[in-house]
Amino acid sequence: MTSNKTKVVEPLAKFHAKVYVKGRIRIINNEREFLELTDGDIVKLIIRTLDEEKKPVARAYFEGMLVSGGNVTIPKDLIQKLNIKKGDMIEVLLVGYTKLNEIIPEEHYRLLKQFKYGKFKLITADEEKQLLESISGVFS
Repeated sequence: MTSNKTKVVEPLAKFHAKVYVKGRIRIINNEREFLELTDGDIVKLIIRTLDEEKKPVARAYFEGMLVSGGNVTIPKDLIQKLNIKKGDMIEVLLVGYTKLNEIIPEEHYRLLKQFKYGKFKLITADEEKQLLESISGVFS
């Protein structure tokens, strides 16, 4: 007796998302919490555009960085190639992710988060002088 075994491959998550301004989509909160995804993590996604009958028309794979609120932006060229418009509903398959804090040193991760959140520090004239002196030493 022969057995016909078919391997079924499933994504980590599958959901539908509305496309917002500039190609932003949101990974729903339940999925982010379950997978412990946070801002700055890289997500690996397959997106599918759908016809009127909600059947897949076109598919694409891309990787993007999660930002505030679980948003990720579809690359501009991909939006154009798939003719995706603001307000469209697409199918999203989360097929993988990378947690940056697990692959880069803690000090670098903190630095990246500072850039992401636009952190700044007000400085005194003396602190400004120290910063300028340290920079001029780099280029000497």
